[in-house]
Amino acid sequence: MTQSMDPTDKMNAKPRGSLRPNQDAAKLLRLMPFKVRKLLLVASLYDAYLLEEDGRLTDLLMQAYRLRDLGYYPMVSRATDAEEALEMLAAEPFDLVVAMMRLGDIDPFTFGRRAKSLCPGTPAVLLAYDTPELERLIALQDRQAIDRICLWRGDGKILVGIIQLMEDERNAAADTELLGVPNLLIVEDDLRFTSAYLPAVFEVLWDQTNRLLTDEVSLAQRALRQRGRPRVHLAGTYEEGLAIYRRFAGNLLGVISDIHYPRGGKTDPR
Repeated sequence: MTQSMDPTDKMNAKPRGSLRPNQDAAKLLRLMPFKVRKLLLVASLYDAYLLEEDGRLTDLLMQAYRLRDLGYYPMVSRATDAEEALEMLAAEPFDLVVAMMRLGDIDPFTFGRRAKSLCPGTPAVLLAYDTPELERLIALQDRQAIDRICLWRGDGKILVGIIQLMEDERNAAADTELLGVPNLLIVEDDLRFTSAYLPAVFEVLWDQTNRLLTDEVSLAQRALRQRGRPRVHLAGTYEEGLAIYRRFAGNLLGVISDIHYPRGGKTDPR
């Protein structure tokens, strides 16, 4: 039987095409070229109240990013409906758009397409409620308009997870090529599970990365090395998971899955 490498050993292992020590700092500076610095949150006044809880959402983002010594944190701008959001996108670029289900007279996918026409390349995520309408949204999902659908379960940490997932998906290829950054693949099609699980995965990875840093490391060095934590990928089907696996197989820490997901458009019992 082949013995698998412990994840901690893999994170400490020298990556493929590894660098000389004096090159590390320069390479680390080039990690994470895409950062969500400006976030547009599109939510009705009622939804915004549920999300914010008297400013808790902004405080949560500041705390999460400062705790990890990343040197930045997302600044949140708000729009109360789709039309206001589109006006804001036309006026200035944003790194990420997160929209709640209630957008006024525009359905989420039309909004997503119009948002991307104004800011090409900007990821858009729909934060939905667990209602009967959720199944209809999943059936109609258009990845060209909305990159991800996540479920609001009353915990603002889901927004932290969304931001970090969007950053990882954009940065993984370049970071792996540059420094052999490890990758972690999650294959799961249940939105209820992934929406609860995703923030926890990132917390564990950040904590594991932090434990690998010694007390002698300066704040600047800590900020740089925190950028080297494993990149997370989320796939909802067999085909998506296989494509990610093949692309990052040489730098893959592991695969997390319940082995119950669609294959060829149908749930594969195997």
